[in-house]
Amino acid sequence: MKIFHNMMLADVSTGGFSHGLFKWFKFQKEVGIDFKVLAYGDQEKIYKLATLKHLDPELLKTYPILGSTPKAFSLKALRSVLNGDWDDYDICHQHGMWSFSSIISLIWAKRTKKPVIIQPHGMLFPEILGHNPLLKQVALKTYEGYNLKHASYLVSTSDSESQTIRTLLPNAKIEQIKCLFDVPQLIDNDTLNIYLGKYKFLYKQYWLYLGRIHPKKGIDLLIEGYNMLQDKLPLVIVGPKEIPEYYDSILKQIKNYNLSNEVFFVPEVSEIEKLSLMRGAKAFVLPTRSENFGTVVAEALGQQCPVICTIGAPWSTLEQYKCGWWVDIDPKSISSALCLSFNQDSIEQKIMGANGHKLLENELDPQKIALQTKFFYNTIKNQHDNN
Repeated sequence: MKIFHNMMLADVSTGGFSHGLFKWFKFQKEVGIDFKVLAYGDQEKIYKLATLKHLDPELLKTYPILGSTPKAFSLKALRSVLNGDWDDYDICHQHGMWSFSSIISLIWAKRTKKPVIIQPHGMLFPEILGHNPLLKQVALKTYEGYNLKHASYLVSTSDSESQTIRTLLPNAKIEQIKCLFDVPQLIDNDTLNIYLGKYKFLYKQYWLYLGRIHPKKGIDLLIEGYNMLQDKLPLVIVGPKEIPEYYDSILKQIKNYNLSNEVFFVPEVSEIEKLSLMRGAKAFVLPTRSENFGTVVAEALGQQCPVICTIGAPWSTLEQYKCGWWVDIDPKSISSALCLSFNQDSIEQKIMGANGHKLLENELDPQKIALQTKFFYNTIKNQHDNN
């Protein structure tokens, strides 16, 4: 049985699902799944990410693109599929939507009459459908709608995503597979001191947000909630300025609240810097309006950092394992959780951090998830062969 993963990776620098997927692919290989990744984008950047995630670049076939996401397309990839270069694969597993990869899935399925799996990675949530809604409605009435209707299965990563898919596509077959997370090694104190020493404003504990500076991430809610506090720690915001207008609105909000000496921006950081910032934080905050998984939450828990996360991300287990706070998507709820974090002593924080590590070990074991995926592929292959 041979699988090909079909995914648009026009820009891997801003994080997103590609980073977690490359770890998932590594564990798929370890449990004996035979696959190749068909990826569209800059080969050098994609190979660099693969190496960073310990995935053999030989498992990738990259094609250059014209244009930018979501308008990017690849003439070479189109020719490759039309020439039958991928015909001997048994299943196409498409990652993401609203891009040229959907066209490739459609053409491949028409050619081979073989199963296609679509994993939206949160791209069917209302918040995403509301962005460029006209283009998405056209897509749903044409190529993307056909893709979804004829897919053998749709893969979700959480109960909330399964519910969203079920609402839009009542007849769809849905398989829920948790996002795979490879727990990084805990940052040691020497490394921590090296990387945190470069930030002079971290003279005491701090709260941390790390991710894209984008409206769906809810940074404006975090700033408003932070402003409600009487007692504050420095707030560190790390990430690329994906939408300049939104970044400017955040700066204006900070200025209006007179928080310029308490909120600090850090540009994009290396992997080890990121983990060091998480390791040193009093708590990690994800104030998201909508998140399919939230890899950064898992990364923070892996560094034994308590997490404050809104219900926009599927992390109810934070409360179950007593390793953080899962709060409503509003400034007051975020502010209340920050206050609880502020009042924690070092022992309480350490216990909460240890609990977070237990959550990862119990709920996100990578080998179990990879084996579940292998069984899923075999089931689909058998169903197709018997029809």
